[in-house]
Amino acid sequence: MNILYMRIVKSYFIICFFLNTNYLIAQENLLKTQANYDIGLLYGRGSQVGVNVNYNYQVDFFLLQYSRFLKRQKDFEFKLLIQPQYNKTRLKESIESCFQKGYEFGVNYGLLIRKKIIRNFLFGYSCLSLGPHFVSITPERQSNGFIFSDNLFMGFQIKVITNTYLDIRIGFRHISNASIKKPNGGINNSFVSIGFINLKER
Repeated sequence: MNILYMRIVKSYFIICFFLNTNYLIAQENLLKTQANYDIGLLYGRGSQVGVNVNYNYQVDFFLLQYSRFLKRQKDFEFKLLIQPQYNKTRLKESIESCFQKGYEFGVNYGLLIRKKIIRNFLFGYSCLSLGPHFVSITPERQSNGFIFSDNLFMGFQIKVITNTYLDIRIGFRHISNASIKKPNGGINNSFVSIGFINLKER
């Protein structure tokens, strides 16, 4: 399982590298036809997901989101996502214990697929992202320090004013370190996020 996970991680970074390289080569032509980036700020909250665990790991997400256009096909857009973040965490090791405060920081890279639903008013999207993080406190099943954060989320963007959209998303996150350090049981969170994205329209 750990070998498979490492292969997935390596393959993912290779794909992101080639997508970004392809974009840089074609950047001049893209700029002639449409704006090439989006930027936004989001806040989210995550709660523990899992059965047969005796701890509670909660997260408050503070996200800066930046994405670059890669390709358009009919009503679909493909974008390279870069998402730096600083997160506050709360860990409760057992029912009897008190919450300990901690933090996370890192950056995620991903591929975002966005679909136009109602002209330039409503868009839906999904994204898979992965990136290196640092975690200050973790339950006994997971070592703290360097870790990978894997995210799968989907959401909607609704226009509020010109070029600015309300972004609402739900998702799932898994953090673990690919067995670089033991223990490596992993931590799972579901999350909800909300924020504003400035989209440069065609």
